[in-house]
Amino acid sequence: MNPALLIGRELGRPEGRALHLSEGLARKLAVEAVLDGHDGCVNRLAWNEDGSMLASASDDCKVILWHYPDVGRVPLALQTQHQANLFGVAFLPQHNNSRIISGAMDCTVQLHELDAGAFRIPPKYRSSGSGSSGSGRNGAGNGMRRHPAAPQL
Repeated sequence: MNPALLIGRELGRPEGRALHLSEGLARKLAVEAVLDGHDGCVNRLAWNEDGSMLASASDDCKVILWHYPDVGRVPLALQTQHQANLFGVAFLPQHNNSRIISGAMDCTVQLHELDAGAFRIPPKYRSSGSGSSGSGRNGAGNGMRRHPAAPQL
């Protein structure tokens, strides 16, 4: 393989493709916040419909729901029943952020449903990104519940 082509691909500039924004604009970008809570590599991110929440899926088999722009607010951590790394996460459209889909290398897709009060619980009572709530793998006690038997779709 051509080394120049490989270097270009690794830099996000495959041959024959242009940058999606100018280098000058890219240099103006800055880190707004670092969201720390996973114990493994983060493999997928998904925004909800109105951009107020970000879901992250990780090798630690957790989905963490981050609040935006209030990034200082304690996130909600969902321990899935997946047995392998998560590589997919999405908010189910038109369900008011109450349903989340996750997919993993264990060849399963799980549908998770948030309780109606999950986002009204004062932050100090929510589970943290570190998973220290003692809620176990079923998400109980953190404002979340799973559809019966975590259906495999």
